[in-house]
Amino acid sequence: MRTIQIRLGVGVEITEDEEKAIFSSDSSEAGAALKSALSRGGWKAGWDSYIPGPWIDEFNRENGTDYPAEDIGFDVGNIFQEVLKNA
Repeated sequence: MRTIQIRLGVGVEITEDEEKAIFSSDSSEAGAALKSALSRGGWKAGWDSYIPGPWIDEFNRENGTDYPAEDIGFDVGNIFQEVLKNA
C-alpha cells in the first residue's frame, strides 16, 4: 500500500472566540481552536480538493512511477457523502 498527499478542502463552522484564536499569531492557540471546532462536527467537505502536480512528482520519485504531474481535482463533497452513507 502507498500513501499520496491530497489537499482536502473543508468548511468549518467556528464560534467568535475560535475565530479570534485561529486568526491570532499564536499557532498553539489557533490549533486548539480548530481542534475544538472540528470536535463538534461542524465541518463539511466540498471545497477545493486536489493533488498538486509537485506532489505527484514526489510520489513518482518515491515509488518509481511516471504519472503526469498535473493537478488532479476531486469533488470530495459527493465522495464523503457516499462514504459516510455506506459506513
